[in-house]
Amino acid sequence: MALSVVQRRSWTDKFTIPPIEALLEEFPEEIRPRIDELREQVRSVKGAREQLSWMGIPWRWTLVYKMRGQGGHALAYLILDPAAPRLSIPLTADQVCALELSTLTKAQEDALLDGTKVGTQLWASFAVDEETTADDVARMLDAAQTSPEVVQASSAGG
Repeated sequence: MALSVVQRRSWTDKFTIPPIEALLEEFPEEIRPRIDELREQVRSVKGAREQLSWMGIPWRWTLVYKMRGQGGHALAYLILDPAAPRLSIPLTADQVCALELSTLTKAQEDALLDGTKVGTQLWASFAVDEETTADDVARMLDAAQTSPEVVQASSAGG
C-alpha cells in the first residue's frame, strides 16, 4: 500500500518555516512588484525590521515589522495570503484622530473603513493590488509612528 503525500502550500504549513521567496512565488506576477514596493516602504521606516512569523489562522505566515527596541504591537503586518494579500497597520484612536481625514486618498479612506476595531485600536487594512501604492501606505505608517503622548500633547495645544 503506497502512501500519498499531500503537498501543502508554504503559506499554510505552520510546521515548516518557509523562505520568504517561496511565499512570494505563490503570488501572480502582476502583484509581486506591488508587494516588493510595500515591503520596501515599511522597511524604509527608520528602526523598522522585517521578520517572518507564524500568526495563526487566518493570517498564517506574515511579515511583521517591528521597531528596534520597542515591544508590544508591531508597526505593520504584511499578510501573505496568496488569494488576498493585505497590509495591516494598527492605529490608536488618537492616531486616527490626528489624521486630517479630509485629505485622505480613496485607498487610505478604504483602509480605515475596512479596518477592524479591536479594543482601542483600529487595524487599517490595505488590499495589496494594482491600486494600492507605497504613498498611500506612507501616511498611515507616519501616523502609526506617532506616540500617543505626542498626539495627546498636540491636540491639547501643548
